[in-house]
This record gives sequence, structure tokens and C-alpha cells, in this order.
Amino acid sequence: MKHKDDDTIIDLETSLIIFKIKQHLLGLDISSMREVNKMFNFAPVPLAPLEIKGIINLRSVIITVVDLSLLLGLEPHAFSKKSHNIIFKEKHIALLVEDVLEVITIETRTIEEIPADFGGFEQRYLSGIVKFEEKLVLILSPTILMEYHKQ
Repeated sequence: MKHKDDDTIIDLETSLIIFKIKQHLLGLDISSMREVNKMFNFAPVPLAPLEIKGIINLRSVIITVVDLSLLLGLEPHAFSKKSHNIIFKEKHIALLVEDVLEVITIETRTIEEIPADFGGFEQRYLSGIVKFEEKLVLILSPTILMEYHKQ
């Protein structure tokens, strides 16, 4: 739903893809995504940082695959049948995640700030937190995640 206020259109809802990293639920605005896939035939990148799992050739576009677990300061990702790559639209970067669960629509007013004493994650990648069906979902900032590619 959108609301017009003083010639400005304000989004009152947003859709998030929900996925797991370790025991945590995370969300990412689907408008920043190109696709989700299970392409894991990575070519290694010599001397790359640990979080770079490798590169893939996706329809003649080279995509850098980043282990989101390591980027967030957690233990490395353990591959399973549930693993997925989440690929961004505007940058040639994919996030390797443990399990993609669902796409949800939330009201933007329900998104809260990350508490100041929140620990266990690289907080710079988080833009907010939302309750969904009695669970907490950490919302990732696509802008900051895509900036990783420039580092």
C-alpha cells in the first residue's frame, strides 16, 4: 500500500526475503535482488579475503559469491541442500545463505532500530529489526552490503 503525502509517495509496506544464517532469521528487501539460485560451482579467487567463496559465471556475468556468515562475523557457512545464493540487481555480488524460507510483506512502520547493545553481528550491515509471527527478523541493508564489493 502507498500513501500520498504532500506530493511525496511513501511506501507503507515492503517485501522481504527471509533466510537463515546459523540460528538467526534475516531479511532483505526483494527490490534489491536479481534472483535466488543454487549455483555452487565456484571458481576460487587466489588471495581473496576469507568471506569470498569464489566467483560464478551467471549467464555471461561474473558474480562474486560472499559467505554472509563470515561477513557478519559468525562461523563459516556449512553447505547443505538448503543453501542458496541471493544475487543483487545492481552489483555483481551474491550472498551465500543457509536456507531461504519465504517472502513476506510487512508494514514499514513496524521496523525498529537495532538496539545499541545488540551483539554478535557486524551491525553496520543491519538496517533494522522486525517482529514477524512471534520471531525477530534482522533486516540487512542492501546499500551497505553492495558497498562491500567496493572494499
